[in-house]
Amino acid sequence: IFLSTRTFGAMLGEWRLTSRKAEEAIRSERLDEALRLANRPEVAEHRRAVKLRDRIAEQLAKRAGEHLRCGHSQAAWQDFRKAQEAGARPAVLDPLRGALLGRATEEIGTYLDAGNPRQALAVAEKLANVDSSRLRQLHTAAELWASGERQRRVGRFAEAIQTLQAAQRHLGNHPMLQQQLDEIRAVEKQGAELRDQLQAAVADQNWPEVVRSAGLLLELAPECREARLANQEAWRRLGIPIGATGSPAETLYAPRLASTPPGQAVGGLSGRFILWIDGVAGYLVCTGKSVTVGQAAPGSSVDIPIFGDLSRLHATFVRDGEGYLVQGRRELRVNGRPTSQAVLASGDVLRFGSSVELQFLVPSPVSSTARLNLVSRHRLQLSLAGIVLMAETCILGSSENAHIVVPHASCDVVLYGQGGALWCRADESVQIDDQSYTGRGPLGWSSRVSVGEVSLSVEPLGSPLQQV
Repeated sequence: IFLSTRTFGAMLGEWRLTSRKAEEAIRSERLDEALRLANRPEVAEHRRAVKLRDRIAEQLAKRAGEHLRCGHSQAAWQDFRKAQEAGARPAVLDPLRGALLGRATEEIGTYLDAGNPRQALAVAEKLANVDSSRLRQLHTAAELWASGERQRRVGRFAEAIQTLQAAQRHLGNHPMLQQQLDEIRAVEKQGAELRDQLQAAVADQNWPEVVRSAGLLLELAPECREARLANQEAWRRLGIPIGATGSPAETLYAPRLASTPPGQAVGGLSGRFILWIDGVAGYLVCTGKSVTVGQAAPGSSVDIPIFGDLSRLHATFVRDGEGYLVQGRRELRVNGRPTSQAVLASGDVLRFGSSVELQFLVPSPVSSTARLNLVSRHRLQLSLAGIVLMAETCILGSSENAHIVVPHASCDVVLYGQGGALWCRADESVQIDDQSYTGRGPLGWSSRVSVGEVSLSVEPLGSPLQQV
């Protein structure tokens, strides 16, 4: 096939223009743009385009290494895949792949060692396409562990034990997993007895006994739907917020009755509420600018009560325009150093008293909301996964920047305060108490919310404090 001089000249001119643009993009470190130009169909087979792609591939591999050194694993993997697609040489890719796999297994292992399989699973799922037997093994273990935790939270103790034993076969002798197995075995019989007592009390319409047995069962399985529904019905029948029978239901975590009709905004945003997320966990959310921490004891009035060797009012978190300050009234250490107060940075580990440890995290760069994770083996007054110190928003999503990581979320679900009420927004349709909203809608206390595959509910606590 013969090309006319004019056609050949036009093609040559087009190649030169594309080549210059690609060269400029490489010099400006716009590597994605450079790769797109070098892959254009009209120039892709030209030998100079092949050389350009080789250069781009090496630059992408170099940038992936820089991301990895800075701790940005996800960005490093993205650049690695682009370098692979661009045809980087095995001598360049193989060491980088080994380093990336090492970092990934280390991150997943760290989360598992801390007893946080949901975070481990979130990391593993982002690497589902990576061909690594060790990653697949860790992914399966994290998935089983997270599933076992969900089963425990809803009160399916026997299934939880079987699932965690399956996870153990993938992880071997894992102390934190073994601890959770031992804890579930210790409460399995008690849970079955409490369920029988609850069912008998409901059948007899013995509502004070329903409050008592449901409260005890919810301490073991905080997302047990049967116990929560029975509890709410008992409060309604008794006509009081919580039982006056002296039962364990009279704890700081006993939810108030909803006084707002479904689908209507709450007149005043409470200072604390529990956020239950189906298939994930429950979280204590504190909206006040000043949040107290202390021992979980009868009559305690602190915002974050913890079962541990603490004073009744041990410390206070204070949020202002500059960030967060922790003020200790009793023994306090931040990253191992004793102090009476400190300005906090994301990642700081706080020790209250001799052994209670919390990690302070600010996951999102666009929100000053923080999360507190229990690092030590201590527990809140209910089996909640953590505490959220909510400022302007609380973001639920699948990314590591979410305040609460929900691996199966298809989009971010954002809770925020507006006009003294709690609102929910998302890029998908928002279903609140059987009413559909486009983009956003107001929540009533005890509202049930669905966005795609994410389902959550809100339960208020205590008296209203400072609003968001």
